[in-house]
Amino acid sequence: MNKILTNVRNALSGARRSELRALILEQYLAIINESALLLSNVARDGKLQPRNENQFLAQIGRVLEHLCSLGPPFWYRSAGLWLEETHQDRGKVLLPFASFGYDLNKIQSIDSSSEVFSVSDATLIPSTERQSNLSFPALEPGMDVPVAIIPLQSQGRRIGLLTVYGQTGGPTPSGEDIVFLRSLA
Repeated sequence: MNKILTNVRNALSGARRSELRALILEQYLAIINESALLLSNVARDGKLQPRNENQFLAQIGRVLEHLCSLGPPFWYRSAGLWLEETHQDRGKVLLPFASFGYDLNKIQSIDSSSEVFSVSDATLIPSTERQSNLSFPALEPGMDVPVAIIPLQSQGRRIGLLTVYGQTGGPTPSGEDIVFLRSLA
């Protein structure tokens, strides 16, 4: 992660935001791809090894932490990864998997009746204050912050959500943000 911070600082000195986002995305994807190997039972040398889901979870947590620690011009303060599962009694639910900036132990799940659950395309909400019809997981009541909700898909079906929250009075989100965050999904 220190290498990413160094590259980001170097890119900030002269590059445009889009180039910076591409650099960050490339490095995050390398981390995530390496983390996926932890779940696959096959090491880089081709030998079988035990799965390590805890290491995978820790790597995803570090990516979310770094994302939320970039500082201006980025507005990301906290983020969560939610995975969809079918519950025996409640049907489809989104369960918290990894986060940065809020405590997953205080959050239960998102039921399929929630408006957030039904988001089908990457959505950027500049102000939660103007969205009284939506309740946002991990957001304190009365907070007015930008929120991005990005569905995660695999093989044409939704498998979860990425939620990213800003901070009150922080940098203003741009259209490039939703494209960048969608790329992470």
